[in-house]
Amino acid sequence: KKNGIRSLIVTNGQVAEIHPDSNTSIIKEVPHGRVFLDGSFLVDEDEGVISERIKLMNNGIVIVSVLVTTTNPHLNFEVNFLGVPTIDDAKARLIGLLEGEFENSLSKQKASEGTNISNNLIETECRRLINRFFRAELGKKPQISVCIHREDY
Repeated sequence: KKNGIRSLIVTNGQVAEIHPDSNTSIIKEVPHGRVFLDGSFLVDEDEGVISERIKLMNNGIVIVSVLVTTTNPHLNFEVNFLGVPTIDDAKARLIGLLEGEFENSLSKQKASEGTNISNNLIETECRRLINRFFRAELGKKPQISVCIHREDY
């Protein structure tokens, strides 16, 4: 005020411009608070990308590849862990659990509705079993990616 500039209340994230004629105005908003640089983009903390990365950092990811053969219904599992602390034989135990549970499930389904098991059922069951395994093993719930491959002869 002493210099003849009008006062303006600027909140966090607003950019003010002081004009030569002593007028002031808010010209734009910029990201504020906790922001992250993702490549060349500034991203707010609340955006999905950041929360997904934080979950990956804290809990890791389990990637399951399932090969489904339809002539004689059978499932083959391949499992990889990234950022998931485990004991030495955790991979083998998880594959054993998945194979055992799906063998039971396939036997029941064969008796009731035929031999074709849906991708949705495979993915849902994989997620449920993996979550249960890691909750008991580590007390964590890793991100899970299930890839299903079908082999028809």
